Amino acid sequence: MHAAQLLLTRAQQTGQVRTDVSLEELMTAVTQLSRPLPGISWSATDQLSARILQLYLDGLLLPNPT
Repeated sequence: MHAAQLLLTRAQQTGQVRTDVSLEELMTAVTQLSRPLPGISWSATDQLSARILQLYLDGLLLPNPT
C-alpha cells in the first residue's frame, strides 16, 4: 500500500479524518496548496499558506458532536 494511503487510512480508522476523503482528493489539495496561483508573489503565498493549510486540515477533520 502506498505510504500516503496508509497514513490516510490510519487517520480515518482512528476517527481523526473523515472517511469520505480519498487519497486522490487529499493529494490534489496538497498539490494545490504547494503551487501558488499565477500573479501571486511568494511573500503573499508565504503569508497565506499557514491559513490555507489550516482550512484544508479543518475540512478533513470529523466534526465534533456538540
